[in-house]
Amino acid sequence: MSTAALVQQFVAGLKSRNRNVQNKAAQDLFMYVKTELREMSQEDLVAFFDDFNHQIFSMVNSADINDKKGAVLAISA
Repeated sequence: MSTAALVQQFVAGLKSRNRNVQNKAAQDLFMYVKTELREMSQEDLVAFFDDFNHQIFSMVNSADINDKKGAVLAISA
C-alpha cells in the first residue's frame, strides 16, 4: 500500500464522527508509527510524514469539530 493511501486511511478514521472509530484510528496510527515506520525507506518515511503533517494541519484549521478532535488524537498518539 502506498504512503498516500495509508495516510488517507488514518485520516478518514480520525475524521469520523464516531468517537470509537476515532480512538481506534489513533491507536492504529500509534502502532503503525511504533512498528512499521522503522522498516520504511528514508524516502517513504519523508513522504509519509509530509503528507500526514499536511493533513493534520488541515484538520486543525477545519471548521468541523470532529476534524479538530481527530487532529488532537493524532498529535497525542
